[in-house]
Amino acid sequence: MLISIIGRQKTVAYRLHLPEGFCKYFPFSLVGICATKEGTILIMIERRRKMLKKLVTKLLTVLTTMSVAVLTSPVVYAAETLPTGESYTKVIFAVGGMIAAGLSVGLGAFGAGLGIGTAANGACVAVGRNPGVQGKIMTTMLVGMAMAESCVIYALVISLVILYANPFTALIMG
Repeated sequence: MLISIIGRQKTVAYRLHLPEGFCKYFPFSLVGICATKEGTILIMIERRRKMLKKLVTKLLTVLTTMSVAVLTSPVVYAAETLPTGESYTKVIFAVGGMIAAGLSVGLGAFGAGLGIGTAANGACVAVGRNPGVQGKIMTTMLVGMAMAESCVIYALVISLVILYANPFTALIMG
């Protein structure tokens, strides 16, 4: 029996004699058997890569479909409020406000998440190096996390102003 490691996968080769060109993949498993000119059968773990590629393709399809549905739903709901015979300027303004509000909270939360994660990482590394000053490090870390979280609250306030107290509403809506 010959064993070779390719990456993290183990490929095992058994010496048997079968007709040349014999090849068989087993369903519901990650192995296949193929005979070479010399009659060697190789049991290979190859199908895992193909299965992973199919899974990633399916996930990307689902995520793309969901993102299109999420991005187009404000247009549908804003169009229902439009009286007949009027221009689409009001709808475009309302949709723009909804998208801007969502982006402000989303980007604010993304930035705060990065900041909080970085602060927790730094605190863990510092406590690991010097456990004696754990109290001071934890206090400083919690203050930093609170400051990072305040950015999300500011983004929420901005998005609420955009949605409900937009200063450009009188200009556009007339």
